[in-house]
Amino acid sequence: CSCSGTELHCAGKSLASVPAGIPTTTHYLNLNSNQITKLEPGVFDRLVNLKNLRLDNNQLQAIPPTLFDRLTQLTHLDLDRNQLKSLPPGIFDKLEKLTRLELYNNQLPAIPQGVFDKLTQLTVLNLRHNQLQFVPVGVFERLVSLQELYRYNNQLN
Repeated sequence: CSCSGTELHCAGKSLASVPAGIPTTTHYLNLNSNQITKLEPGVFDRLVNLKNLRLDNNQLQAIPPTLFDRLTQLTHLDLDRNQLKSLPPGIFDKLEKLTRLELYNNQLPAIPQGVFDKLTQLTVLNLRHNQLQFVPVGVFERLVSLQELYRYNNQLN
């Protein structure tokens, strides 16, 4: 990986897991285009200053329910182009500063009720190219700052 100030670039390094020893001062962590299949609970807990986390284009199938709980400064989260099949309830509840959430090109069949309720600063939500068959009534209701919602190429009726 290469460091540049508060940025850590680990893209395309064939990593199977999140590297140890990431500086706690890191604001931008790029782990995209690796071979990460699993994220251990607590792996990001020390990174309380993180603002931008890129986990896109990996092989993630699931996310531990408390994975992002300590990342309260996060504004951008890229989880696109993985193999996510579900979102744990409450997964985004501590990410109240999040403005952009990329979940496109996964295998999500449904969105849990309330999963986006705390994301009042969110301006962009990308859910396109999933397997969404059902979206609960009101699931986007609390996204009062939302400007862009992408949900095409799903199986919604």
